[in-house]
Amino acid sequence: MLTKDIRYWSKELESGNETVDNQHKRLLFQFQKLEDAINDGHGSEKIAGLVLFLHSYVLKHFNTEQQLMLAHEYPGYSTHAEKHDEYKNRVFKFKKHYSKFPNDPQNIQLAKSILFNWFKDHIMEFDKKFINFLKDNTKVIEKTKVESEWAPSDSHLWTTGMLIGHELIDAQHIELVKQAEYLNNQKHIEKKELLERFDYFQSFLLNHFTDEEIFIIEIDFPDCQHHTLLHSEIRNKFVGVKRNMENNFEDESELELDELKNKLLDFMNSYIKHIHEKDMLFKKYYQSLNK
Repeated sequence: MLTKDIRYWSKELESGNETVDNQHKRLLFQFQKLEDAINDGHGSEKIAGLVLFLHSYVLKHFNTEQQLMLAHEYPGYSTHAEKHDEYKNRVFKFKKHYSKFPNDPQNIQLAKSILFNWFKDHIMEFDKKFINFLKDNTKVIEKTKVESEWAPSDSHLWTTGMLIGHELIDAQHIELVKQAEYLNNQKHIEKKELLERFDYFQSFLLNHFTDEEIFIIEIDFPDCQHHTLLHSEIRNKFVGVKRNMENNFEDESELELDELKNKLLDFMNSYIKHIHEKDMLFKKYYQSLNK
């Protein structure tokens, strides 16, 4: 049986953010449904629906939490995001196992273990730290919206071959190219704008990776798990670069600003390379579905 403090919603679990709280309640409801079904001897009948729920839930919920962390400049963001990656990977592995062995009697215990440990170890420990931080830091740090003028005909990075055929993902890829070309064309950049560009790209990666992963799950891309891991590696590497910049921003000389601008530009260009090489794999798969 799930312990009482985990099975039922309590004030202690409230973050003060309605969206996050409602998402946690949805997860808790899945706990209750699975445990009740197990007790009634029908646990295996709930697994298929649970797998579908979790696959989509982890992406949308983790995105919501991490955007909130960025908005409030939560100092534990990097560690928390890594924990999200761990649970995301567990869910993907479970889905893969269930797809191959839907009648495995161990599926019930695997599902229960994921849900129980997620709530007990992650929500009750890591999320509570973030919840307590939010209660003491309610003010949202306003981020300046970053705009850049751009036309495809003037682009030296964009090609029509980069189009996936999915409106949202294509728009995000175009936006990335716009930002990279804008940055490349700046002979000098002020500290304030450079910091805004770093913030912007961090938020962009989080939203884009979530949308892209939801898409490749929906089309049942065979290499979905590996592609998601590549996203995690890219995001973690960028977080490290950004943190190092923030901790070592000293003289703010033009030379230092240019070096930091080039680091950001190199990162953007490396992700554009990822689009050309890795995203084209699921594009090819997606096109094969429509033939």
